[in-house]
Amino acid sequence: MNPGDGDSLRLVVNAEGRRVDAAILQGREWIDSETVEGNSVENLAPALRAILARTKTKPADLHTWIYSGGPGSLLGLRSLAMLLATWEISNHANSISKYRYSGLVWTAREIQRTITDQPFLLISPWRTNAWNVLRVENHPATESALEVVEGDPAADIDLPAYVLGERLRAIPPAGSQTLSLPKIETLAHHIGEPGFLVETNTIEPLQSGTTEYKKWTPTLPAQ
Repeated sequence: MNPGDGDSLRLVVNAEGRRVDAAILQGREWIDSETVEGNSVENLAPALRAILARTKTKPADLHTWIYSGGPGSLLGLRSLAMLLATWEISNHANSISKYRYSGLVWTAREIQRTITDQPFLLISPWRTNAWNVLRVENHPATESALEVVEGDPAADIDLPAYVLGERLRAIPPAGSQTLSLPKIETLAHHIGEPGFLVETNTIEPLQSGTTEYKKWTPTLPAQ
């Protein structure tokens, strides 16, 4: 069954940027949500407890988890993975269906939905002198198009560029537009769409190592 369909309750969690989102989704209707500014180490567990208490939902009622997998805050992604893994062992005995989404893909699809249907680049800083780049040329954006760019991304920018400001730790390329991670409510537009979610056996962040990406070094024009 498509995780975006049906009447069962789904847990939706985001811990990629400078905020934490926890929500319960039924079909494409939000039953409740909690957004807290700050890091996930301090705020993810309280956010989960808040939505469970308000909706009188038990952890065992949530058999589908939809979680943010990066690339993003490594601390946030690791704390999310540890908390959900512990929760699964304590409450579900490995009976959970798990689906990962990428914050970059989410942002790119929101750009496509609300700003432009033309090709563009979505960039976010990853580490010193390295960037995550999502080249969006075909509709819709997918996780498979993610690359790591070593060096100055401006050397190979040939499309309008957006920078995901949630992870802004470097000077963005000239002419780019800075964006924030979309509001959690916008996920309802994408969860049921092809290619947005990736089913996983465990909570598997994308940013667990560089091997998840195809490395690419920009080449400068010959002098």
